Amino acid sequence: MEPVRCALRSDLLAVDFAVAEGATPGELSSRRARCRLPYFGQSFFGPETLEQYVSTYREPARVHGIWEEYRAAATIDVEHDRADKEASRRIECPMLHLWAEGGPLDTFYAKDGGPLGIWRQWAPHAQGLAMKGGHFFPEANPADTALLVKQFLSA
Repeated sequence: MEPVRCALRSDLLAVDFAVAEGATPGELSSRRARCRLPYFGQSFFGPETLEQYVSTYREPARVHGIWEEYRAAATIDVEHDRADKEASRRIECPMLHLWAEGGPLDTFYAKDGGPLGIWRQWAPHAQGLAMKGGHFFPEANPADTALLVKQFLSA
């Protein structure tokens, strides 16, 4: 599937949605309630944290909500992003964007200046960086994550 080249979240989630579900961005597959847990960080999550993540996927209503968010990001959010762009709407407050070092965001948007290059089209005061720890960097790297968030909030 060719991703929609629009806002960062719409692009990546459209690809995620299509890959994860084998569906087009506008579809919600019947498989959504049988969501599997392919990578929940068993290597660094403690049993309580892992249980919190896993328990979410045991409830069909929660799984439905998660997939609705993916579907929206690949469909209606794209329309909203286009309308905001056409109206020159921007996020003017400071914004912190953190992402997983070595993950898709490190390379997917390289030609656009990386994640911050994309976000700065929408939020000129965006700042951030790639974090060690993979997809679940807040759990895998809590001290560094907390430090950056505290620095951002105290500025």
